[in-house]
Formats: sequence, C-alpha cells, structure tokens
Amino acid sequence: MAITMHRGCNPYTAPKSHPGGDMSDCASDHVAVHDGADAAAPLLGRFCGSAPPGAVLSSGSAMFVRFVADGSVQKKGFEATHSSVCGGHLRAALRTQELFSHAQFGDAPYPGGSDCRWVLLAEEGYGVELIFQAFEVEEEADCGYDFLELFDGADGTAPPIGRYWSPGPPEPLYSAGDAVLLHFHSDDTINKKGFHLRYTS
Repeated sequence: MAITMHRGCNPYTAPKSHPGGDMSDCASDHVAVHDGADAAAPLLGRFCGSAPPGAVLSSGSAMFVRFVADGSVQKKGFEATHSSVCGGHLRAALRTQELFSHAQFGDAPYPGGSDCRWVLLAEEGYGVELIFQAFEVEEEADCGYDFLELFDGADGTAPPIGRYWSPGPPEPLYSAGDAVLLHFHSDDTINKKGFHLRYTS
C-alpha cells in the first residue's frame, strides 16, 4: 500500500497491532515500511510479533507499507492509521517540484498552531530557486502572527532571506548556497489559504 501526500507533508503511521510470529529477525510474517513510493525505497522498519512499534515517520511525501505472510501460522494481522505532518528534508533537483503549506491546500485553510520547517537541499555547487504560485497568510504589520520565514542555509543560524506575510507572494528567490530553510508559523486565530511554491536546483 502506498501512502502519498502533497509534497512537504510527510506521512506518519501509527500501528495499532501487529502480524503474528515472534521471530526476532522478522523473517516470517511481518510488516515492512519504506521511506518512499515503493518497495525499492529505503526501509524505515520491519515489524513482527505482538507489541506495536512506535509511530513511523517518512522523510518525504510518500510511504510504502508491505505486509508479508509465509502461509504457515496465521494470526490476527495488523491495523494502522496514517496522517500527515508538515516539514522535512527535500531534495532540490533540476526537475521542478512543488511544496504546499499543508496537506489540504486549496480545499481548506492551513491549521492554526502550525510550526513547520522544511530544508530544501541542492547538489553541492548548485543553489535553490523558489517561485511562489500562491501566497496568502494572515496580514499583520509586524509579521508576528502567521508568517513564512526563509534562511539561506540548512538551519535557523543561517543568514535570513526574509519574513513574509500577505498581501501577495514574494518575488522569486535564489539561495547563495546549496540549502534553504523554510519556517512556516501560524497562530491559533485567523487561518488563510497558505502557500504553494515550486522549487528547483
């Protein structure tokens, strides 16, 4: 089963029960969770036995869940729920990719109390280009309620590019280095459409 969210919203799975078998190496019946859209993606974990694991979080916008049973001993099976969380590390490439402020962008306003951080990382020697397609956050003179803050590097100690709020989207932006940090914050009162941007290296 593949779980895919809007780019920038990471699938989060919380297993409630497990397949049978108490093999410590999970060689027989198990659930495998991969960090991507198919079984070729890196393995986040292989789970078996009767004790559910903790929550599993992908690094990107897709997660692949595979159930394997060997046909010998049958047990109850497993149940899991999934949801999306914002933020994460995304690879900027020559192909244009998209990032949204929240999973329901276009259908519902962004949720209150958001505090999301994305790192867009290009190959060494390349920069990151951001072009905003839509941008609508709560307007406030000091930009203290809801805002998108950008840094020219991989963390909050990097040089600030700017802090943005409505009206209108920021102009196209280019990083000086190979990474950009985006920090989106919203308070608990007025929620707007959010943002949609395209990024490339």
